[in-house]
Amino acid sequence: MIDDPELIDLALPQSLLNYLQQDNYDSGSIPVDISATKLKDSPRISRLWSMHKDKIKVPFLNKGYAKLGEAWHKAMEESAPESWICEKRFYADVDGKIISGAIDALEPAGKNTYNIIDYKLMSTYKAQTDLNEFEQQLNIYAFLLRENGYEVDGLFVSAVLRDWSANKVNQEGYPKTQFPVFVMEKWNDKEAEDYVKRRIKMHTSEEIPLCTDQDRWMSEPKYAVVSEKTKKAIKLYDTYESALAHQSKSTFYVEKRQAEPMRCKRFCDVAPYCDQYQAELVAEELQK
Repeated sequence: MIDDPELIDLALPQSLLNYLQQDNYDSGSIPVDISATKLKDSPRISRLWSMHKDKIKVPFLNKGYAKLGEAWHKAMEESAPESWICEKRFYADVDGKIISGAIDALEPAGKNTYNIIDYKLMSTYKAQTDLNEFEQQLNIYAFLLRENGYEVDGLFVSAVLRDWSANKVNQEGYPKTQFPVFVMEKWNDKEAEDYVKRRIKMHTSEEIPLCTDQDRWMSEPKYAVVSEKTKKAIKLYDTYESALAHQSKSTFYVEKRQAEPMRCKRFCDVAPYCDQYQAELVAEELQK
């Protein structure tokens, strides 16, 4: 029986409610200090979550995309060739810290050698932006494989774009398929080892590091063409020149919209407890 206030009036089918409540995450049989996913993510978010997890309530309906991702992973696992290794977790001891990562799929690429394939459910916007975080994650996986006696040939992200539209394929930069495959750069052994050790140090240091722009999903500045009458933007442009070219009438003006930390504003569960973000909110209020 669901008694969550945010769900009472939604009249969702009980089957859907049951599915959204399932927690299918498998952390493995060996206690670990840091997972590969957390290792490449913000140390600040991870530490603040640990400190305040008893007070944090993740909105129930925010689980939709995560559950779609789980379903996509399950379908790919069930459809993989018998020679592939799927959803296998690997462990490594690095400077006394146990790290682990569950790899979606390993495709044989030679004797004791594999391609690493990671399945991602993402937006078309994400597919057109920086995929550096995926490169970091897959190179952590490659490090784990080598630590367990295997060799790695290639790193691939196999994506499904949840909002892809065939009507937009002729737009510049728009993905040509709903199922793009991205080839990630493979680091050499020393680069991967140095990265892993550096991230472990950041996650375990006494001082909590500040989030980077990448951690915060910082947007790019935009230039809005604004109506003088309504004071509302009619279109956003990436450059001032493009916006100025659109501003052909004196009843419009160009206004710069500053870059915003999208994760902090909309998607970070620890934002209320983050002094970095809260200090910025105070500064914004003082500037008004």
